[in-house]
Amino acid sequence: MKKILYLFIPAIACIFYFGCTDKILDMDIIEIKCKDFTISNPTYDFVSSAICGNDPNYRTVEITFKYNGDRDCIHLVEVDAKFVDTNDTEMSNITHRPLIFKTDSVISISNSTITFKYCYRFASSADTAALSYIRMNFHTENEQQNESNTIGVLIPIPGRNLHPKNYEIKETITVSDIYIDAKIYDDAAEDGDIISLNLNGKWVLENFTLTNEGHIIQLKVNPGENILIMYAINLGSSPPNTGAIEITDSERTHNVVLNSDMGKNQAIKIIY
Repeated sequence: MKKILYLFIPAIACIFYFGCTDKILDMDIIEIKCKDFTISNPTYDFVSSAICGNDPNYRTVEITFKYNGDRDCIHLVEVDAKFVDTNDTEMSNITHRPLIFKTDSVISISNSTITFKYCYRFASSADTAALSYIRMNFHTENEQQNESNTIGVLIPIPGRNLHPKNYEIKETITVSDIYIDAKIYDDAAEDGDIISLNLNGKWVLENFTLTNEGHIIQLKVNPGENILIMYAINLGSSPPNTGAIEITDSERTHNVVLNSDMGKNQAIKIIY
């Protein structure tokens, strides 16, 4: 890997021409080609794999994301994972690896994507059954510990419900149709916000990076009250995580801006 050394020329001149040997010369090693290395577009999938070991209590989730830059800038992936149970309480007593090196067997790198298998194990089968979702943030580093940007992914466990306490109702709207369109977009500068949407306990949009162009999904609501929650997966470069939702039925359009962070999420109450 090429290293570029920036030398302070006046200091060199001082040493060789003026005998300033009492001066200290500081030299920083900077990996120029890794300066603008970025990662994006995380996806996940639960897989069955013996790569995590022979313990039947291990679970494996496979994470794939894109990168933009020189693959030599990838020395490791550092993962910060929080495991949350059905009572919306962070869980402990978990075996998992926060550092995944490019030489590890659980990681593979192509010319545009990185995929790694993330292994975790709870101390008991009861704890494993109580897991509701995993909130994961990660970045890459090169050998000089220069970090990429941080991205996140929320990984819901199939069949588990979300606890309602971790959100607040931002606005209540009334719709006229059982099927409605919801456009989710960033109404300010795009800064890498990633969100997931949950309607009545079911994930309807997962790990979407907000853009000004946005994305339209069709929702089916139930008679009575419905709760649409925007979960912040990361906070982008300008916290909090702000997303605009445009909800359209056959009669009108409602525009709501939600602000969510890692501690509290906002929601829309939809009455049909």
